Formats: sequence, structure tokens, C-alpha cells
Amino acid sequence: MRSQFLIFVFTMNPPQPNGVFHAVMAAGAVCAVLIGWRLRNLSEAQKQKLLWRMGWVLLLAELAKQHGIDMPMDQLLVKAEAFAIRAGGRSPRVAKQFIEQCEAGVQK
Repeated sequence: MRSQFLIFVFTMNPPQPNGVFHAVMAAGAVCAVLIGWRLRNLSEAQKQKLLWRMGWVLLLAELAKQHGIDMPMDQLLVKAEAFAIRAGGRSPRVAKQFIEQCEAGVQK
């Protein structure tokens, strides 16, 4: 097993300089810098709100994956947002209720 791994590793071609990989990595770095530059002007309350929303989106994605919900992420988020407005806010309980309704077929 070890010898097969070593043969595989040593026979791999290195990435081409200035290839697609490097362009994508550079674009990602630029995006990260721009996002960081934009976030530095937010107040503490805005930062906390942003982090809470990001956590809620990650929770929804994980619950959907666990329950086998096969829905595009953008559609899932739009429906979850509408459900959260009707339910009175974004919370882990509301996210779980939404996913359970999707699983039962109530939310389509």
C-alpha cells in the first residue's frame, strides 16, 4: 500500500504556473481581502447579526443534508427565510421545524 502511494505521489504532475488553479486561488484571495476590508467598517451589532445569519444558514444546510432534503440551496434559503418571518424569527428551533416540514412534504 505504501509503495503504491509513493508511486502515485511521485508521478503526479505539478500544477502549471499561471494556470486555472492559480487564477482561482488569486481571485479567492482578492475576494477575501475585499470582504475583510468591508467588514472592518461594521459596528459590533452588525457583525453579530452577520455571524448569527451565517450560523443559521450553516445550520439549515447541515439539517437539510442530515434529513436528505434534495432542494437547491438558494431555494431552501428563500423558503426558510419566509418560514422564519412567519414563525417570528431565526432560531435553531425554527430551522429544525422548517426542515421537518420539508421532510414531511408540507414545504415544497
